[in-house]
Amino acid sequence: MKKIIKKVIRLILSPFVFGDFLRFKPNPGNRRFSLNASDIYPCVKDKTVKTGFDRHYIYHTAWAARKVKEINPAYHTDISSSLYFAGIVSAFTPVKFYDYRPAEILLPNLESKSADLLSLSFADSSVNSLSCMHVVEHIGLGRYGEKMDYDGDLKAIGE
Repeated sequence: MKKIIKKVIRLILSPFVFGDFLRFKPNPGNRRFSLNASDIYPCVKDKTVKTGFDRHYIYHTAWAARKVKEINPAYHTDISSSLYFAGIVSAFTPVKFYDYRPAEILLPNLESKSADLLSLSFADSSVNSLSCMHVVEHIGLGRYGEKMDYDGDLKAIGE
């Protein structure tokens, strides 16, 4: 009975969710990779006519990168914004990226270091080029391993 249920479910779902997976048959003589049921990772919203993206996150980081290029600082400091943003900016300006959980990334002109936005080690008015985009609203929630603090966002703004 279980086999029949599995076959019915497979027949119902396969054209919609697993159709491409089931139609993809590696050449039997080709041993580059195997195709197993454990490889199934349905991405049912990927087949679109146009590539979707979150306009807000693309436009604000693109704007910020252009501003850093326009300012052309000796180096740019980013506090936990987007690692993608920091990586791209590092292509034309050295970047010091600080996060509560530093990234293990090796790119020329990109340093990733640990920092707590509630207690930064920079002297006042010592940073000439700074970004901290979409970060403050997350401070104090405990989401990244930091201490829970109801007023974390307000304290981060003060820092």
